Amino acid sequence: TLSGGGLSKSLDKAQDVSALLVKTLNDRMLREMANSLLRLAAKKSLESVVRDQDKTVGALFSIFNAVTEKSDTRNWQTLPAEIWYTRMMLPVGKQKITLSTSSGGGYGKDYEIEVDIKKGKTTFVTFRSLEAGLPTSVSYK
Repeated sequence: TLSGGGLSKSLDKAQDVSALLVKTLNDRMLREMANSLLRLAAKKSLESVVRDQDKTVGALFSIFNAVTEKSDTRNWQTLPAEIWYTRMMLPVGKQKITLSTSSGGGYGKDYEIEVDIKKGKTTFVTFRSLEAGLPTSVSYK
C-alpha cells in the first residue's frame, strides 16, 4: 500500500513481464525449433565436409558449432520480472518516500527515496532492484 497524509493506496501490478515472455516463447516455439534444426543441419553438413578434408580443422569446426549453438536471451535478461505502480498526491517540495519490499519468507527491506515535487507537474519515480521481493508499500513522511 501507499500511505501518507491520511491516504492509503495499494500497489498494482502493471505487467508480469516473465509471464508475457513465457507466452511469447510458447507462441514462437515451433518456428524457433524449425529454424534451429535447419541451422544445426547446415552446420553439421559443413562440418562433415571439412572433417573429410582435414580432421583437425573438422574438430575445431565442431567445437565452434557447439559454442555458437546457444539461444539468444540477451534481450530477455535485461527486462524486469514485474512492473508495479501506484500514484499519490504529495505536497510541493522535497519529500521522502519509503518503498517496503517483502520476499514472502519474512525478509523485507525498506528503501528511502527523496522526491522533489514541483507545483503543477507530474513526477515519476522509478525504482529497480535485482533482489527478489515484491513491493508491499510506499509511504512518505
